[in-house]
Amino acid sequence: MNFGDWLMGRFVPAACVVLAAGIIAAIVAERDYQAQWTDVTCSGSSAQQSCSTTVHPESWRLRIEQDGWDAWVDVSPEEYAACAVGDWWDRDSREGCTAGVGS
Repeated sequence: MNFGDWLMGRFVPAACVVLAAGIIAAIVAERDYQAQWTDVTCSGSSAQQSCSTTVHPESWRLRIEQDGWDAWVDVSPEEYAACAVGDWWDRDSREGCTAGVGS
């Protein structure tokens, strides 16, 4: 039996598990996808204006929470696709989420 199975069998899945190293598991409360976008910033007078362009890549995030505590975590596109609101998210799981555990 792995640690995740042991933990799930002994504690209420809705409780967030937090260690000194950071968040390791919680309930998915919200999902956020941001498409790639570009931002242009200019400064100076019109005669000597200088502009810079920043390209922001696509991003996938999950908001995990329990009892008023929450945090956003960056995830891969595959992990994002595998996780729905109400699922149990586990940072160390290969699947990313366990469907419906938090519902």
